[in-house]
Amino acid sequence: SLDRCCAALALLALLALCVPLGVIGTWLVRGIRADEPLRLTWELARNSLTASGLGATASVLAAWPVALIAVRRKGRLGRVVETAAWSGYALPGVVVALSLVFLGARWLPVVYQTLAMLVFAYVILVLPQRRWALCAPRWCRSRRASKRLHCCSAGAGPRRCGASYFR
Repeated sequence: SLDRCCAALALLALLALCVPLGVIGTWLVRGIRADEPLRLTWELARNSLTASGLGATASVLAAWPVALIAVRRKGRLGRVVETAAWSGYALPGVVVALSLVFLGARWLPVVYQTLAMLVFAYVILVLPQRRWALCAPRWCRSRRASKRLHCCSAGAGPRRCGASYFR
């Protein structure tokens, strides 16, 4: 049974690696046969690094006020801001992409297919992760939080860790 499970996982890993590489290879061969130029330049790498760097910077800058409000304001405002930040994480990337394409093509054609729209999409998708990275060190300093973290990592349920199911 364990051998069968390991074989299934190995097959899954093989397919996960081989299918995308096979598709890319097929596109490469088709492009070469159609006399398309093979453009492997530093400009493409620089454009990719610029977009990802701007997206990372913008998402940290957007997460900073969310983290401050979530940590310092425990009331309704903190919950609303944090829930709004997490809403982008609940959506699949395709849904965010299609909604931004619709928004840009229909109402904001000035920013459609621009770097600003791409950076905005990055911010929507990774804002909760950035917010957690900014809040986690402060959260872990408290004694109650560190007890919860230790207790829950040991496999105990939320009730034994001091959490409520209905928060």
